[in-house]
Amino acid sequence: MQDAMKGENKHYQHLKRHIDRFCNANMIPFSEGCIIKYALRHEHKNGAEDLNKAIDFCERRLQDTDYPRIAHNRVWSGLMSRVMSWYQNEGNAHTGRLPHEWEVVRLIAQYLETRDRDAFHDAAWLCAQIRREKYEK
Repeated sequence: MQDAMKGENKHYQHLKRHIDRFCNANMIPFSEGCIIKYALRHEHKNGAEDLNKAIDFCERRLQDTDYPRIAHNRVWSGLMSRVMSWYQNEGNAHTGRLPHEWEVVRLIAQYLETRDRDAFHDAAWLCAQIRREKYEK
């Protein structure tokens, strides 16, 4: 593991680039960062509980009528392509469909780039799908 990851929590050590570093570098707001964090770490920490937290953050954003008025940040232009680069830098080859967890990350990036609130609905649905597939057997 990279020196930068020494001392980090074990549930993040499966990633070469820490979630917080990606979110900070791309000025991703707290709630969206939490959705990304919970989607990517669920298998390594709290399982279905983490997915429930991601769903909760998505649902809060859908209910928050003031939230769409937050100004668009120009650093979010091209964010979806930076998510894809991060995914590939983790040692994954993009061969069509993304794994569900990374699709959630892409949806949050899509929202930040386009302000399309449906991305929160889709991300919540996808987290529920992951939960059903992995934890509700």
